[in-house]
Amino acid sequence: MSKSSWTLLLIIALLIFTASCSVSIKPGYVADDRKTAEQAVSQFHARLDAEQYREIFNDADEMLKKTGSETELLAAMKQTHEKWGNVRQTTQSGANVIMGNPVQVRFVYNTTFEKGDATEAFIWFVRDNKATLVNYKNFPGTVTPSVDR
Repeated sequence: MSKSSWTLLLIIALLIFTASCSVSIKPGYVADDRKTAEQAVSQFHARLDAEQYREIFNDADEMLKKTGSETELLAAMKQTHEKWGNVRQTTQSGANVIMGNPVQVRFVYNTTFEKGDATEAFIWFVRDNKATLVNYKNFPGTVTPSVDR
């Protein structure tokens, strides 16, 4: 086979390979996923305030559920609510959307609770327009995350 035949064969093979791979990116995809996760944060806070720990657990991602037993995780949620009380005000101080399968949305919130101010860190997976909680942590006081991290 001549060099031009090999080149043509390679081009055809690349076209077939490329045609078999599809990537779907719709406008607003990142914004939609972020909004879905922001709504999940609001729901999380409402459920925490209403002491609906089982609902938080039931809607959480399997990765979170693997970090402890159901009893342990429900107790940790109850302890968090007892320590801080109800949410009074939240300000999102950091957000990051990481594209992948699944999409990962990370937030940092400065939150005023009944019993003090805290920084909350959330990690959500977004699949099919539904956010599931992967990780939640809170720390006393408020901070502004560094963009260098």
